[in-house]
Amino acid sequence: NKMSMARFIIEDILTIRADRNGYYYGADELFRSHDNLVGRLCSDTPELLECLFDGLLWHSDAIVDGKVQTNFYIGHLYGSLDAENHNAFESPLSLLQMYAPVDIFYHPIVRQLIDVKWKSFGMKLFLFMQLWFAVILGWYLTLEMGFPDDCGLEAPVTRLGFAAMTLFTAVVIVSVCVSQVLRKMTMSVQVLGWSFDVPKILTTGWNLARVVSCLLLCVHLFLPCVHDCSTAEEDALLPERRATKKGTGLVAGTEAGSEIVVCITFARSLIGALASVLLWLQSMQTFVVSKTLASLTYTLGIMGRDVMSNILIIVLVTLSFASTLTSMREKPYEDATIWSWAIQLSRSALGVDTQAYIFEITPLAQFTVMVFHLIVNIGLLNVLIAQLSLTYQVLNDQKEGWALKHRASVVTEIEAYIPLSWRRQYHSRLQMDKPVPFLRGDLGPSGGISRCFPIAEVHQHPKFVPNRIIRFTGPADFMEPWPIIKQSTAAV
Repeated sequence: NKMSMARFIIEDILTIRADRNGYYYGADELFRSHDNLVGRLCSDTPELLECLFDGLLWHSDAIVDGKVQTNFYIGHLYGSLDAENHNAFESPLSLLQMYAPVDIFYHPIVRQLIDVKWKSFGMKLFLFMQLWFAVILGWYLTLEMGFPDDCGLEAPVTRLGFAAMTLFTAVVIVSVCVSQVLRKMTMSVQVLGWSFDVPKILTTGWNLARVVSCLLLCVHLFLPCVHDCSTAEEDALLPERRATKKGTGLVAGTEAGSEIVVCITFARSLIGALASVLLWLQSMQTFVVSKTLASLTYTLGIMGRDVMSNILIIVLVTLSFASTLTSMREKPYEDATIWSWAIQLSRSALGVDTQAYIFEITPLAQFTVMVFHLIVNIGLLNVLIAQLSLTYQVLNDQKEGWALKHRASVVTEIEAYIPLSWRRQYHSRLQMDKPVPFLRGDLGPSGGISRCFPIAEVHQHPKFVPNRIIRFTGPADFMEPWPIIKQSTAAV
């Protein structure tokens, strides 16, 4: 009963009424009286979100040049631009992205809100950011593949320029983190029972990949190279042969014109490889430009959580069997340990090993390996595949909604990073402070935008209600109540 009463109140407040003096629309009073209305509905009664957004929509019943005019009253959903309260992560769109069900992203109001922000500033700034990191990735790969022997402080100008670009990017990201901490734009993250306030920029995998890759590249750039493998000292981190070149005589122990072998330490190789992988992974967020690809990446991110929980179980089972084989003193190889057994069992389970080792162990150990394969291959891996299939089927049914939700998260992040003056400029261009016309010369309430869509697209939409304005004739006295509307249910 309370839900029905709340729905009736919202519908009544957002009904557009008109008399000979003007139009009456309660959207301003509703949002002014109920601070953080969208956030409260998301947390308490998400069922009322659709009712609220229905009241912010108006369709014309006239057709002009094959198109129908539609008004979207999204002014109160755009977000605050006050100097003291302009946290984009507390805007209605951000709250919808974090807490609302995915079904609500199919609503025309939410779609238009995302579309307005995406086209006005989101797409341009997002593509600029992706282009920046694409340059970093391309420059890094060019240096590593084209000039593998130049590194560290002995690098040429091109590598020093790359170092300056990477350091600048890292400084910008760190400054954003500090700024968000100072402005309390943080999220509480639980790690092993401990709660930490983490800057919002570090709460998404995409941004985390960018931060870590830049920091790794800063370390990677200044790690020294060993230029002559023959004179390199033995180290626990064994050097890896990379190239052969003519010595310049500048490196100790070499002569000009002599042929030396260029080496690089294992630590530098590992850090460079991780940075490269992370840069490639973050570039996948570019798919948000396409709704189809955006839904795919968002779906993969959700499915990744299921994968990680199952992989953790598989890792624990693998380590348990590896420790069992180690305690049985089974050593098909001279250096067989619990870690080598874990790698061997993993390779065997994935089918990338010849399994020749099976003939070098005792029958009891062979039985143990067989039990391991029964549990992992037939049990856990099949359960994982079945679980991922069910998850993907559920997510695929609402792939467009997930794509819009992903785009909303990108827009919110970009809006939080740009200066408040920029946000005000983008908002002023929408001119939502001016009255929105219902028809030509017929000015209605302000706080929205007007768009025209093809007649087939509008009339076939389930939210299409032609000209829902209730007009009253006769005297217009604001001291008198609205006349009672009688609806006839008699059969025609």
